[in-house]
Amino acid sequence: MAFGDLKDIAIALGIKKKIGRLRYNCIKAMLAAENLTSKELAEHIGVHTQTVSSWVTNVSQPRLDELYAVAAFLRIDPTDLLS
Repeated sequence: MAFGDLKDIAIALGIKKKIGRLRYNCIKAMLAAENLTSKELAEHIGVHTQTVSSWVTNVSQPRLDELYAVAAFLRIDPTDLLS
């Protein structure tokens, strides 16, 4: 799936506007619920551990393609990360 396709899907789902700052750090909570580490997530989706650390501490937020990769790793719907 190309990035353009993800963008179109996100717009269709109405989630693109929600990606600013996540109100609650769902990534951190969902990793903990599955007994997974930030390092495992980083290795699986091909980003630096510092990048994931920035996401789970709300210093920065994942790009749309990264959000979909995180959701796939956690086996959840991407919109679950935006609540």
